[in-house]
Amino acid sequence: MSDSNAKLSDKLKHLNRATESGEQAGGNRASLLLIARVVLSGLLCFAVPALSLESPVSVILLICAGLVCGADLIVDGVVRVTREEYFNRNVIVTLIFVVSFIVGVGYEGALLMILIRVGELLSGYVDRRVRESVTDLTGLAFETANVVRRGQITETWLDEVQAGDEIAVAPGEYFPLDCIVLDGTSTVDTSLITGKARPVPVTAGDTVLAGSANLTGAVRCEVISEGTSTASEILKRLNAPQPERQHPVERLFTPALILVSFVFALILAVSGRTDAYEAVHRALALFTLSSALPAFSGVKNIRYAARAGAASRGAVFSGDEALLRTEQCGTVIFSAEGTLTAGYQKVVGLQSNRMDSQTLLKIAAHAVAYSRDPSANAIIQAYGGPIYIELVQDFVEIPNCGVKVTFDGVPVVLGTAALMAAAGNPMPLQEDADNAVLFLTIGREIAGTITLADPIRKSCTTIRSALEQQGVTQTAFSTSYGNTTAEQISQKSGITTYRANCGDDGKLQFIADAKPDAVGNLLYLCDRKRYSGGHSAAELDAVLGCSPVDAGVTADIYLPGAKASALCSALSAAHGARRMCNVSEGILFAVKAVLIALAAFGVTTVWFSAFVETAVSLIIRAFSVQAFFERPFAGMAKTLKQTHTS
Repeated sequence: MSDSNAKLSDKLKHLNRATESGEQAGGNRASLLLIARVVLSGLLCFAVPALSLESPVSVILLICAGLVCGADLIVDGVVRVTREEYFNRNVIVTLIFVVSFIVGVGYEGALLMILIRVGELLSGYVDRRVRESVTDLTGLAFETANVVRRGQITETWLDEVQAGDEIAVAPGEYFPLDCIVLDGTSTVDTSLITGKARPVPVTAGDTVLAGSANLTGAVRCEVISEGTSTASEILKRLNAPQPERQHPVERLFTPALILVSFVFALILAVSGRTDAYEAVHRALALFTLSSALPAFSGVKNIRYAARAGAASRGAVFSGDEALLRTEQCGTVIFSAEGTLTAGYQKVVGLQSNRMDSQTLLKIAAHAVAYSRDPSANAIIQAYGGPIYIELVQDFVEIPNCGVKVTFDGVPVVLGTAALMAAAGNPMPLQEDADNAVLFLTIGREIAGTITLADPIRKSCTTIRSALEQQGVTQTAFSTSYGNTTAEQISQKSGITTYRANCGDDGKLQFIADAKPDAVGNLLYLCDRKRYSGGHSAAELDAVLGCSPVDAGVTADIYLPGAKASALCSALSAAHGARRMCNVSEGILFAVKAVLIALAAFGVTTVWFSAFVETAVSLIIRAFSVQAFFERPFAGMAKTLKQTHTS
């Protein structure tokens, strides 16, 4: 890049940041303007009793107070009427405002406008604080990285860091970007991303995800992603706009209470118990409570906090819809490889009558030194010694069969029984068809066998009971392995329903076959290597060992850590959110019922009903951060006490 282009690029990057700052400043200016309007409206309302103003001056001032504070609400209400959206909140507020002046209680109409605006300001502030608090607690908010250039460490904006740049991460700092360790050794806490509680040792060549904490040693790393990382993608998904969900009660409650308000006013007026103006006044108080349950919008913060809490424990939801479907999950089907098993081969058996096991492994490891087959890594890791590449010559690999090489001048063949038969050395059939048995020949004589298998995870023994605690009543698995290995997985996991000898298509068919008899929503869990990238027939698809930044993956739940138990964190977050939403909605319904009763007896007023609803809505919004920790409301006092003590 030329100097002029480089300067232009720098200007564009700084312009982008300036634009973002400008958008934030614009939002702040809008809030300040609204505050000014509320203050001016309040002063106009206060002037009426303070100066003992009479009608028509008092009415004019109150109308001006209402218009200053809520003219845009009234305009929107009129537009909604033209669209036949008669039960919209702004339509109802506009009608209450107009009728309040007609029946002589314009003061309440003006106060209603002011309270609605105050409620919007306070709700917006609480919403922002909740989101900021949750984001800070996840440890995923990064703006800069310490970039190493020409031996000097410079703090650099993340959008200026490119793939291939070298960064330095000191002990106590977070890794701001996905990277590969180049120099140094350390211990890394990946719990915020993967949910793994144990620190992980890292050294040169290891990959570290953004959001991991460096605990012990200083390291230098090469950035492997540009502009996006696991941490940034998680934040992006957490803060992405979610589709508006209408509460089921809203479809019936609002029109029903509006109808009741009209009928109630008519009955009072006809019965002669009150005059027409008082009847309409009481009806307006009821009418205020019909405004589409605005306090229920606070429950979206509960779901947001629950998703953020799950992300900090290694389970990332694609959005609120995935969280809602997970609440109803009662059936889980595993793709066994990589979830119930390790997902990779491991040497489990060696047999030779000519040499010791270490010598057998040494020859085999050199034979597969150039191989890309997964079994090659397993053999090399089992050997654990140095590889002398100069001793390996004439390397030939037959895919899915084996290799032929010359090792230290001697012809060596390592492969399957089929390869041996093709080379003129037929081998006996193995009884255990689930395990891969490789034969090693030196010259034309059999030297020994190496048996590889996919180990069953230790966590496999507890996963079923852990899921049952989260309300999952049905579990099953499918596997490409044969009946012998499937039976072993079943015995260790306690999952009795399974299907063996399944390829990718067979596993998807198993899900489709199980869906009609599934309890609740069906969730399919597989690892990244065996995920096709699209959705299966299940209501939910979860991918193990995969982060949202991975290209070509459209899952409902991402589990970046290599442990299936993180699925329990996702289920726990979903159930915790449902419980807290139910409690919140119960409180709101109770308050609404009390206010309706007070309005019917003429005890309350329009502005008081709006005030109480706003207060309860703010409390629910503030409580939503509890969903991050999966704590019930009862634990709030204890938490505050501990925080104050510390």
